[in-house]
Amino acid sequence: MSHSRQQFAFTWRKGILAVVVLTAAVVTWIWQLASGPSLGVDRTFAGLFSTTPVKPALLRPNVPVGDATVLHADAQGKVQLQELVEVSRQLNAPDSTIEHDFEVLHLLLDAFRQSNGGAPPISGENVEVVEQLRGQNAAKVTYIAADHSAIDDGGRLLDRWGTPFFFHPLSRDNWQIRSAGKDRQFFTSDDAIQ
Repeated sequence: MSHSRQQFAFTWRKGILAVVVLTAAVVTWIWQLASGPSLGVDRTFAGLFSTTPVKPALLRPNVPVGDATVLHADAQGKVQLQELVEVSRQLNAPDSTIEHDFEVLHLLLDAFRQSNGGAPPISGENVEVVEQLRGQNAAKVTYIAADHSAIDDGGRLLDRWGTPFFFHPLSRDNWQIRSAGKDRQFFTSDDAIQ
């Protein structure tokens, strides 16, 4: 390899390293900011935190996580993206549809991916997906209300007819979510799939 190529490769590696270090610093700063009230962070950041619920945002498909700015740190140090938690409460609403429920679920999964470097929840098992959406993830971020009525005692997320959703990761960026439908039997003609 010529000297100029070696020099280019070396500077390119230094550039990548600088980006990684800068990203780690920003993530650390955000993490400290998010857990600020319990750590006594400067009051100039207090406006980013809320202990009172906010009015649910209108469901907007593909809303960037950056738009969910109301944070709330709970006693376990989990940070709630409050706007998304409130949107999650639209799941199984009596005046809504299964199609709307799918939109809400995809919004929550997209938000999870965006705030986890593009990685989806580990595993496609319902309980594990719900655990991660409830804050059992590396960032300790909560996307769904812990006390949501659609979560059963076993920690599974139920469809509007009381059957656990079936999560099937098709790829890193694409999930199939299946509801058993009114007959509560999977793989029959009334299943709802998105």
